[in-house]
Amino acid sequence: MYPLSYSDRVKVKKALRGVKVEATHRGNVWRKYCVSGLISQPTSELA
Repeated sequence: MYPLSYSDRVKVKKALRGVKVEATHRGNVWRKYCVSGLISQPTSELA
């Protein structure tokens, strides 16, 4: 998998900002989140 270029990341960031997401993987607990932006680090590097 290749990282996004800066210009592509800006386009995706603008498209996703404000999108509402529901997390349903926790059984009876459904949580709602709103996308506020992206980070440039891959999730595998977050610790």
